[in-house]
Amino acid sequence: MEKKIYQKIAEYDIITIFGHVMPDGDCYGSQLGLKEAIKETFPNKKVYVLGSGLPFLFERLSPMDKVDDETIKLSLAIVLDVGNVERVEDQRFLTAKDIIKIDHHIFVHKYGSLELVDESAIACAQIITRIVMENNMKINKLGAEALMLGITTDSGRFLYGQTGENTFKAASFLMSKGVDLRSLYDTLYSTSLKEIKFKGFVLNNFITKENLCFVKMTLDDVRKLNVDSDYAASQVNLLSGIEGFPIWATFVEKDNGLIRCELRSKNTNYNVQLVAKKYGGGGHIQAAGCRVLSFEEVDKVIDDLLLLIKGEFKDVE
Repeated sequence: MEKKIYQKIAEYDIITIFGHVMPDGDCYGSQLGLKEAIKETFPNKKVYVLGSGLPFLFERLSPMDKVDDETIKLSLAIVLDVGNVERVEDQRFLTAKDIIKIDHHIFVHKYGSLELVDESAIACAQIITRIVMENNMKINKLGAEALMLGITTDSGRFLYGQTGENTFKAASFLMSKGVDLRSLYDTLYSTSLKEIKFKGFVLNNFITKENLCFVKMTLDDVRKLNVDSDYAASQVNLLSGIEGFPIWATFVEKDNGLIRCELRSKNTNYNVQLVAKKYGGGGHIQAAGCRVLSFEEVDKVIDDLLLLIKGEFKDVE
């Protein structure tokens, strides 16, 4: 499939690269990394990355592109790090001449004429790196750093369970292209005073229930701490590694009234993706998420997580 994807890319003069809503390091890094690899390999092609990206990294790496509707209609759309159509941030990808899907999440449904889904990969950026390597594509330092961003963030700096031999092969290849990992980490993990205060709030207000550890944050809490709701929810791993608590979660209210739920687990014995799926979400076995309508529904999610810990949760097809 890696060869077929390369051949399809070679056929088109215009390539548009899409990601998911609320982009993370893997989504943004995969988009930018693939763009740079295509541009280096095919200098005459027009290649664009669409979506929100990660604005705090724009100065360090690169901003996103703004593309008109007509350009997208003439393009090959490549959708990265998204299991289902509804979660693609810019839905204009559906108007493209052709669509390729590249993803590492648990399979939801097929879309596009070519599809490469590898659930064993720790990050979509690992798959993109493999495509680059197997097709002898060129890649510059910027592209390599973007892909390294994706791999390091989705692997928790090589700590998570799916990190394996192929992860390090990809990382080694990228490092050979001049990646300044220390500089990248300095940007990625720099901490502001308000972030320190936020972390203090979480560590002083988390709740334990049986073997589950979680924090609930209302919109008032978020506003008082002067942070974004999505940022607050994404900091779920502040609660990781507490002895005796194999699952941890954040439940954060957003401006639109929905509650963003981020669910994490210690190992593959606790498949939090099953619970997320019940509430219309998805993700990985150890890292998944969903959105619910109220904190009353959050309590139902909590009850299901407790059942999952006990081995009593029943999967919903």
